[in-house]
Amino acid sequence: MIASNPFLLIFVLHSPRLTWRDIQHIVVWTSNWEPLKNDQDWSPNGVGLHVNRKFGFGLLVAEKIVELAKPSTFKTVPEKTICRGQINQDRK
Repeated sequence: MIASNPFLLIFVLHSPRLTWRDIQHIVVWTSNWEPLKNDQDWSPNGVGLHVNRKFGFGLLVAEKIVELAKPSTFKTVPEKTICRGQINQDRK
């Protein structure tokens, strides 16, 4: 419930324009991991952001969320791309 307030502001600002992927990206790019950095489970993901199995990407920062989601500057995230390939781990 604590996380709902910044999202309510985003939805009021953008209404139907935001997609679920937009919200995910906004949360990830604006989260703050630094106050929780003493936990040993932090590790960088594929794009270098810190992620933790207990805390996700860190604490939500309402001011940053609202700032990034401004209708005048926010660009919708592109559609999800699924890459397929084969991993040959058993090959010797």
